[in-house]
Amino acid sequence: MGLGAGWLDRDYSEYGYEFPSDGQRLRELDLAIPRIKDRLKRLNPQPMGSLPLMIGGLGERVTLRIVAEHADLWNCWGTTDEVCRLNSVLDDWCEKVERNPDAIERTVALFETGTDAMYDDYVASGVTHLILVLAGPDYPIADLDGLLSWRDSRTLATVIK
Repeated sequence: MGLGAGWLDRDYSEYGYEFPSDGQRLRELDLAIPRIKDRLKRLNPQPMGSLPLMIGGLGERVTLRIVAEHADLWNCWGTTDEVCRLNSVLDDWCEKVERNPDAIERTVALFETGTDAMYDDYVASGVTHLILVLAGPDYPIADLDGLLSWRDSRTLATVIK
């Protein structure tokens, strides 16, 4: 289950909602997550497996604290240097809320294809899951080829060892 505080004002205006400030949207997210988790515990029948919670965002003071408190996965974006720095900020928040930072999978949204070296750099920065965002309406599926090739070469190398 992927959650965030919302960022695209069109999503609000199309439904006739006011577009609150960043702070207000983050406060609402922070209050909503425990309610959502509680409601999921009450489902009958229960889900067949776990429902990991992914939270996306880059905010160092609030978003990453919420991630440290609640998320199973964190989705970010940016350069490898930015992601590496934000990983450290998230680790600091985990320490403050007394949570093992290894309990949170780090994912990155890539808005363009890259090179093997770039993908390796993201992994070196602490990312364990690369997400290539393909924009529609034409969805250039062939853009996945390079990323899948990189993944398969790394997976095969791990299996051979």
